[in-house]
Amino acid sequence: MGDVYIKPVPVALGGDVNKPVLLARPAPRRDEIAAWEAANGRLPDDYIAFMMAHNGGTVYPPMFRHNIIDAPEFVSVDENPGVDLLFTWDNFVKHNGYPVTDWRDGHVMIGHDYDTSRILISQRPQDFGAVRYWPRNVADWDAEADGPIPVGTIAPTFRDFIFTALHENEDRIAPRWSIPRDLETATKVAF
Repeated sequence: MGDVYIKPVPVALGGDVNKPVLLARPAPRRDEIAAWEAANGRLPDDYIAFMMAHNGGTVYPPMFRHNIIDAPEFVSVDENPGVDLLFTWDNFVKHNGYPVTDWRDGHVMIGHDYDTSRILISQRPQDFGAVRYWPRNVADWDAEADGPIPVGTIAPTFRDFIFTALHENEDRIAPRWSIPRDLETATKVAF
């Protein structure tokens, strides 16, 4: 396992997106998460541990690979998307409170990539806890005409996603990071 670093998600206050401030909300308590699970289904233990330790954030290294091979006209398996952010608990609750769509069948959204494509965790019995990827550019996908929405797997567990699937790109470019300076103040991910 390589080292992964995290820093808080910047949040704009006062309507000025050019002057972000860091979110100060503490990590969720286990009883908050349990209340959400009671109404919405179980979450993987490793994801819960991450949320309680870090309450989301933006990670480095950010790049990952996926295995979407059934829709090459939309997304190539050779692409390397990058994690833009992993939701705070409040954003997780908000985003997973929207009406269910086809991609959400058996999944919860935990963040998005640089292009706002969705990063998901499976709640389905056959691959519970797998971190998956849904490219948003299939938002107008017609499930009846086109078949199932192409969702690919990134890693079999959230722990594998963080510590095995993430990697640097050649240029060490990550939009929310100034490398190597930001690594000096970032927190090493541990859960």
